[in-house]
Amino acid sequence: MRFDRDGNLVFWNVILIFFIVSIAFFADNSYFTVYVAILGTYSFYLGFRFYNRKKMIENIPFSKIRYIAGGLVEIKGKVLSGVKKFKSPLTNKNCIHYRMFFSDNSRISYRMVGRKIIDSTDFHIRDNTGKILVNVKNAEYDLQKYVEYIHDENKRNSKISESLKRYLKSNGILAKDMKNFRVREYCVPVGSEMYIMGSAMKKPKSNNKKGVDSLVINKDPFNKLLQISDTPEKSIVDRFYKNSMISFATGIILITIFVYTNWLVF
Repeated sequence: MRFDRDGNLVFWNVILIFFIVSIAFFADNSYFTVYVAILGTYSFYLGFRFYNRKKMIENIPFSKIRYIAGGLVEIKGKVLSGVKKFKSPLTNKNCIHYRMFFSDNSRISYRMVGRKIIDSTDFHIRDNTGKILVNVKNAEYDLQKYVEYIHDENKRNSKISESLKRYLKSNGILAKDMKNFRVREYCVPVGSEMYIMGSAMKKPKSNNKKGVDSLVINKDPFNKLLQISDTPEKSIVDRFYKNSMISFATGIILITIFVYTNWLVF
């Protein structure tokens, strides 16, 4: 389970608990109690998963790029140009990854637009000792910084740029009847400072290369970790800890509802 902001996890857990509690007092169905028990168990599973990820990240050694030997590593550096070159639609910046969210405020809805709105490419990251290639396949982007554009037809100074309008229309997002909408963009610009946690592995066909030139950062095949973040390790660890506590609390509440409803039956 992946979340762009911590608030998403809090919000959906509150909605889930409210929904379950509301039904609990009206439902007289054994299937309902089984459903609650399954959700409670799954919440505990998520809690352990978040907590294990927290502990794993804490135990990853921080390395300067030049001295990477292999295995799980954490590095920090500036993003260089990507293998594929493109610009982010909203901020028009050269980047190696962007993800856009669109909400139609006039219809009181919020949705993530399809794959056409997401783009990524492999890239090099450099610190003061060297550079290394990052293979972004199946990477998890933990981006807390974003740019937002809010369009309100009733405001005089709210005018959408022609380039953004063309982009949204070309992807089938912007309809003619949309008067109030919001666009949010998460972006990893070239030149930005990023934190990478993943596995340093030998490049294919790198027999003639030595040291860091023969390595690439991939998603670790065992721990399933390739995290690209715009915040330092402590912030990431704190978020995973918070998410684990929220999941455990949700599990406890759901299991309590399960026990209570079964006690009422008997």
